Amino acid sequence: MGSDDGRYDKVFADFTQQTGIRAEQGDSGSGEVVQRALQEKSNPQADRQVSRAFPGDPVCV
Repeated sequence: MGSDDGRYDKVFADFTQQTGIRAEQGDSGSGEVVQRALQEKSNPQADRQVSRAFPGDPVCV
């Protein structure tokens, strides 16, 4: 999500402050995300993947 110009920074900071859980943002294409999920399926490194169907429209999968 590299084109978000920092709009999620406050959301992640607030989430971490409220829960103590660190949230990270990555910037990958769909092919990279699918390959990573397949490679990590026995030891996932992420709990959620956030994607956008349309620019500016976050969708949790």
